[in-house]
Amino acid sequence: GKPTVGIILMAVWATTGYGAVGFLLGWFVPRLVAVPIAFAGTWFWVAYTPAIQPFWLRNVTGNLGTSCCALNQELLPVGLWAPVIATGALLLASALVLSVVEARVEVVAVVCVLAAAIVGVGFTGARGLVRDLGADPVTDRTSRQVCVSDKEQTWCTWPEKQIKLDRSKAVLTDAANQLRAAGLDVPRRLGEGILTDGWEFYADPDSPEEMRRILAGSSIATLYPACMNDDDATASEASESEPLVLAWLEVKAGNEENVALEYHDMQPQDLRELLERPAAEQLAWYRSMHEALNTCGHIE
Repeated sequence: GKPTVGIILMAVWATTGYGAVGFLLGWFVPRLVAVPIAFAGTWFWVAYTPAIQPFWLRNVTGNLGTSCCALNQELLPVGLWAPVIATGALLLASALVLSVVEARVEVVAVVCVLAAAIVGVGFTGARGLVRDLGADPVTDRTSRQVCVSDKEQTWCTWPEKQIKLDRSKAVLTDAANQLRAAGLDVPRRLGEGILTDGWEFYADPDSPEEMRRILAGSSIATLYPACMNDDDATASEASESEPLVLAWLEVKAGNEENVALEYHDMQPQDLRELLERPAAEQLAWYRSMHEALNTCGHIE
């Protein structure tokens, strides 16, 4: 989809606030020094904060590129208001100081203290809005999906992707049916970006192999054992075989063996030996691997 008007206005407002700080810096510092300091400072504040904690820092900068939004998410209102308040405080404080630059030193000093207080209050308020949101100021999308049916299979997606889904449904339905033929329980109704019984899909008619891969591999890729939250937890020993499981699923969904082998960077022997086994034995192997991948190891 396209950026909303609110996001565009917030970005313009935030840019104006940062620009005002740069202008203020250039008024008091030689330009050859002020320009690199302004660029470096803005980069550090906007681009580096997503890599550090606390999380609220990244959510008051106005940099939504790292926070919003996955296909099944939407921005919380505070995700807009927090950077508006923070950068608005910078804008107001900068304008206040610039308005008295030619006044007496005593006046400038008082105004600078007032400007610092404005910035402090602004950032405190912005922090309060997003302090408890975690890394991203987003929530599950509330708009309704549109659905299409194809051979007793229903696929749902967001309105802006309906055209792509119409062009993708035949490939997706074929992949789902092939997985069922292999013994896997693929739900008859799936929503894009919404996990359903461990399965999800992605509609992209220009990448049929990738659509089959994502649908088939979602039953493994979405696993996250609850025990991984334990302090001494490690990945299961079965994780070493995960590429083989994903390649097998991909082939069962209709991709060619060589495509799966190339994508997962595997030697052909293990996959071919697996595919030569009886179908029931392959399914039993998959189920045992699925169970093993949903467990944890523990540090001794």
